[in-house]
Amino acid sequence: MEYLCVRLENLSDEILVIILQKLNNCDVLYSFIGLNKRFDKILYDRIFTRNLSLIKSIHRSSCQFNIILDLCEFKPEIAGYITPDNISIFIRICILFNNLRYLNFSSYSNYEQLAFLSTIPSQFSSNLLELHVVVKSIFDCLCLLDGQFNQLHTFYVTIQSRNGYEGDLVKQLPNLKYFSLIHEDRTYVYDNILIPLFQRMTNLEELYLHFITIHGTIIDGDNLKNNIINHITRLNKFTFNIRSVIRLNQCTIER
Repeated sequence: MEYLCVRLENLSDEILVIILQKLNNCDVLYSFIGLNKRFDKILYDRIFTRNLSLIKSIHRSSCQFNIILDLCEFKPEIAGYITPDNISIFIRICILFNNLRYLNFSSYSNYEQLAFLSTIPSQFSSNLLELHVVVKSIFDCLCLLDGQFNQLHTFYVTIQSRNGYEGDLVKQLPNLKYFSLIHEDRTYVYDNILIPLFQRMTNLEELYLHFITIHGTIIDGDNLKNNIINHITRLNKFTFNIRSVIRLNQCTIER
């Protein structure tokens, strides 16, 4: 039988959709958007723009990111990966994607954590419901909880360094239902930052905490009950891995 060569433009829309669905959505958009009106019509479908992994490697072209970001600014879900210009990308995503509901913008590289030099712009998506981030310090965590995401019900945050914070605390967080905080380094802000922060989550239903605290009292069951549990009356699940480090006569004791 003579070899048969079938060109993409000869295939029906239904078969094209089946083929393109087998590929990475980001690569499909970058490769075929703007090819012709027929492909544009197919690729603007929610099948290809509902859930995007924008950038998986910092070595991929920033031009690719800009093209995809420009053509999908009305779509609802994005799993974001950080580039060296992570702050501007994060801000641009939050401003442009008005219907964004879920955003995973996480990276554990020391060069790619979110680190805000000052308070962040207020033109963020008010419709975001779930956010996953890795930040540089507790200050960056508080920046993200300062009112821009007032409909946020789920927040996963990993804090990398032990930098402190002096300033006003965030507003009340009545819509937050699930909060997960992992502090990779030892922290000394439990009493003056974390406790007031948790007490502002008045309707929280699930709480996960993982950190080591220093320069303070031992955090035991009574401490957690008096400072956290008694202030969050709707809390149904509390999972924690908390260690306290104190110094006695130049000896370090960890519990």
